[in-house]
Order: sequence, then structure tokens, then C-alpha cells
Amino acid sequence: MLLLDATTTRMDRLAHRLASAYRRFFTPHDLHRSAASDSRLSRPTPNGSPSPSPAMYMPDEVLLQIFQYLSPPASPSINRDAAYGDQISARRGRSRDLIALSSVCSLWHDTAMELLYATVRLETVSAVAQFARSLRNNRDLARLVRQLELPVATQALAHAPPAGADVSSVVWLASTMWPQRASLEHDVEFITAACTRVTGIVTVLHAPDVERAFGYGIWAQRVEHLELRASRKWSDELAFPEDAASALPHLESLALHNFNLVQAGDVHLPNLKYLRLTYCDFTPEWLHSFLSRCPAVRSVHLEKSQPWGLRTPARIEACNLFEPAVEQVQTIDIDCEWGTWDAFARARLLTNLRVLGIQWDECGGIPLNQPLPPQLEVLRVSLPSPSCDDDPEQFERLMWSAIRQFKTAVPAWKLHAPSFAKLELRQDGLLAHQVRQWSTIGLLFRSWCAKRGVNVDISLGLRTD
Repeated sequence: MLLLDATTTRMDRLAHRLASAYRRFFTPHDLHRSAASDSRLSRPTPNGSPSPSPAMYMPDEVLLQIFQYLSPPASPSINRDAAYGDQISARRGRSRDLIALSSVCSLWHDTAMELLYATVRLETVSAVAQFARSLRNNRDLARLVRQLELPVATQALAHAPPAGADVSSVVWLASTMWPQRASLEHDVEFITAACTRVTGIVTVLHAPDVERAFGYGIWAQRVEHLELRASRKWSDELAFPEDAASALPHLESLALHNFNLVQAGDVHLPNLKYLRLTYCDFTPEWLHSFLSRCPAVRSVHLEKSQPWGLRTPARIEACNLFEPAVEQVQTIDIDCEWGTWDAFARARLLTNLRVLGIQWDECGGIPLNQPLPPQLEVLRVSLPSPSCDDDPEQFERLMWSAIRQFKTAVPAWKLHAPSFAKLELRQDGLLAHQVRQWSTIGLLFRSWCAKRGVNVDISLGLRTD
């Protein structure tokens, strides 16, 4: 752990590094303005020494990982070992600057996130996007970002590029990590200011303020990606406003989480291309109406979303959900219990379908007599988590059984869908030895499919409990 030594010698060194860091990241005007606007700048601890930064208690690897995403790569060198050593030395040096700068940043806003934005404004948008994507798979970094406070985001916006520059990743990083305690008025104030300077806004709003959010047409005018979340699964009802088309004229992506959409009503979003429902309740009639009034939708992702009245006896009719849009939808990705093979027995009716994602039917296996849609290019299959944790031999038998079914099905699929070129397999909840078994069997299966013109992409997830 990185601890701040309160001795005079260490503090002198720290002050020297702080001065260097300030010259790198801030202009004198920035420093003067920040010091004058925040009375907490010189707040002491009970023993009279400055408050240590939260970054002082972060592991080395977390601090270095931040710079791994935000710092430029090391210069090339003929000697690989020397290049590696230079890279490590450079990261250690920047890590020291990180510690020094964050200690003063914490006095401004009680958070080390000021450092992140001070660094971000000197880096490229692609580096910020890469850092943002890493948050999904790194709990330490996600925990760090959740310390973000609204004043920090507002100050970061002051350093945004000129109007028209696409820095959507920065706005995404700020808006999605706001704490729920932040009021909608503050959200709207920040997003409104952002809309005057950037494009490609991504925002997340939480119930019960979701319905009110549509009334703020100022910020909504330039929103391209909107994500709405309710507090509990299948709980809050969502009603779209009648003027949603005028309030969100540029909306291309809509993600809804935990809503009851049975009474959502009709909504016309002419430019919407992507719809994602997670833990949502809806009726087939509502989805029919939604797709008919949003003619640009090309991709639908249903994750743990259960249509009302659609239970086991009716699963074979699941494809009827999309039949009104047979000329429209090109990607269907269903990750829930009814999105299995037999649910799409009539998927061939979706003549323009390019991507189909379904779950493995553990009981029925693959219905080999059901052809794929004629234009299908990518098939995604989610395999169930294994139940034979402590029996490697049984797990291997199950794997080979599934592989044999795929080997029988792939030639038939290529015959009915000549453009079929990619099979994506996904399985989560694996133990370490099961991942090793997959690596061996998967390599053989990939080689077999490659000879038949089909690429295989296998995605594995370790058990987290």
C-alpha cells in the first residue's frame, strides 16, 4: 500500500513533485481560480498535517494500471529488456506524479478523480474510451471512478475541446458514474452545458426522475445514446411522452433496465437503430408496435426480459415477436430462458436477419432439422453454466457431446445459409480446470470449423462466487 509519510523530509519531496505536476497539468490561472473557489484547499487534519489523498491507500497496481491506459507507450528500442526497463521506470515516475498530484486534488474535492480528469484533458479520446471500457471488467478501477463528484465533472468540462469535437467517452465516463443522490436538476445543468460543446452524448438517468427527464428538451436535443434505469427489477412503469420524437430527434441507441413496459404506450423515434431491454416486462403487442413506429431499428437485444404470457407451451412461437419487422431487424440477441433453439423454429422467416443470439437448450440440444435464416452471418450461442464442478471427466463428456452436435449442424447451416461465417460460443461460471479443458477442445473445434469456412469465437467466464 502507498502511505503518506508525514515527516518533514518526505513532505518537502512531495511539495517539489507537486510543483512539477502543477506545471505539467495546470496553468497558473487554473490554480488560482481553483484555490479561490474552494475553501477546503488548506483544510488540515486534527494533528495539523494535510489530509492524505484516497490514492495514497490504493495498491500500486491500480495506480499503474491507470497510467497504462492513459500514458503514451514507451519509445521503441533494439534491446527488448532495456525497453521494458525504460517503460517500467517511466511508469514509476508517472506514478509518483500521480500520487503527488492526487494529494492536492483530494483537498479540492475530497476525491482523487480530479487527477484523472487533469490527465484526460491532455490525452486522446481513444485513450479515454479504452480506459472507460476497462471499468466494466475491473472492480478496483470502477470503485475509483465511483468517487466522482459533480464539481469534478463540471471542472473537467471546462477543459473540453472546442464545439463539435467528439469527446463522448469523457462525458460517458462522467455521466454513467454519477451517484444516484445527484439531483436531476444538476444532471440536466451539466448535460445542457456539455451539449453546447460536444457530440455523441451518453447519459444515464435513474427512476423516479426518468419521466421528468423527457421534459428537458434543451439537453435532449443532441443525445444519441440514452440509458434509463429503474431502482428494482420489473417494478417501475415507464410511459414515453407523446413528443418523444421531437425531444430526442438524434437518438440512435436506447437501453432500458428494470422497467415494466406493458403500459409504455407508443413512441416514434425515427432514427433509433438499437434497442436493449434488461430485466423488463413487455407484451408481444408492445414490441410489435414499437418496431413498427421505429422503422430504423436494426438490432434488438433482450436480456433477462420476459414477455408477458409467453411461457413454456408458447415458446415455439417466440419468433412471432419479430415477424412484423421481418424486413427490418437484422440482429436479434436473446439472453433469457425462452430464447432457446425451439423458440426460433421459424427464425427462417426473418429473411434479412444477419445476427442471431440464443441460448443452448440443455434438454433438446440443437434442432438439426431447423435451417438458419437464409442471410444469417453470425450465430451466437450461450451455453449453460456447468453443474459438474468437481468431476472433470463428466464435464469433458458434456463438452464433447455438444461439440459433436455442432459438427453435425455446421455443414447443414452452411448449406441453408451460404453467408454463415462465424459461430460465437459463450459460457460463464467456469472453474479454472474447466477453462483449461476448453482451451484444448476449443482449439480442435476451431481448426475443424476453419476448414469449412466458419470462424469460431469462444468466450469463457470464471465463476465469481
